[in-house]
Amino acid sequence: MATHYLKERTLHPVYELAADLMIDFRSLSRPGDVSHRLPGASTKIQPLYGSTTLPAYHRDMEQALTWLREAQSICVLTGAGVSAESGIPTFRGEGGLWRRFRAEDLATPEAFATDPKISWEWYDWRRQVIAKAQPNPGHLALVELERRVPTFTLVTQNVDGLHHRAGSRNVIPVHGDIWTVRCLECAYSHKDERAPLPEIPPRCPAAAVLLRPGVVWFGESLPVEPWRAAEAAAGKCDLLLVAGTSAVVMPVGGLVGKARHAGARVIEINADQTRISNTVDLSLRGPFGDILPQLLSAVPIQHAQEIKD
Repeated sequence: MATHYLKERTLHPVYELAADLMIDFRSLSRPGDVSHRLPGASTKIQPLYGSTTLPAYHRDMEQALTWLREAQSICVLTGAGVSAESGIPTFRGEGGLWRRFRAEDLATPEAFATDPKISWEWYDWRRQVIAKAQPNPGHLALVELERRVPTFTLVTQNVDGLHHRAGSRNVIPVHGDIWTVRCLECAYSHKDERAPLPEIPPRCPAAAVLLRPGVVWFGESLPVEPWRAAEAAAGKCDLLLVAGTSAVVMPVGGLVGKARHAGARVIEINADQTRISNTVDLSLRGPFGDILPQLLSAVPIQHAQEIKD
């Protein structure tokens, strides 16, 4: 199982993802060959444990390419690591504090009820960070993958909307959308992409009570329809890609087991080892924005379908 490679990379402008990103790694013979240049950026891929691991890296990538080429139904599960490659903080581990607070101290119904202003200040700050971010090569590669595969579903735990901004269409945001605000009392729900918001905390124009972010807080249940759709996609796919998530947050982490139980192959792409790394079929270590564009070269372009608005 692959646990080798990668590190140095700088993100290039979102509009410059194209054929430049595609590396035919099968033509590589030694670590010194594993490098390429992108417009506006550079990426160097290096085996972390030396050249002795390169054959294993090749084998795992070859296997991933084969499975991707064969897949007729692909489900992708993305997490905070994918957004982190666009510069959006993950709020886990080192650097996970905002002011003196942890995310778990702010993203709960109890925290909002206790101090809605501080909770909204945090969300407003996050919205401003996200507004400045751009989809990265991994986001864009998923858009192209969706065009090339007969059945494709993207399940994301991310609330930032970058998958939509990149152009992905069949997206299930199981944890909600940070750009949606909804009333605590009435049925009012509205997309508000202003950053910063003119009033903190914002109020419902219909009921004159507080609005809350349209996200799922810790301790809340997932929205029923999106969750059913996510479960159905994981249960029917023949290949599940798990990217940028440790799969520890339930019930979303359970989609991995659901897909495996239904007979799907599971490929993990993550910069770090996770709790599922030793249970999936392949675990590819490195930035999602580097690996997926390479894998995309395996999917025949003749299967591409036009994605309509």
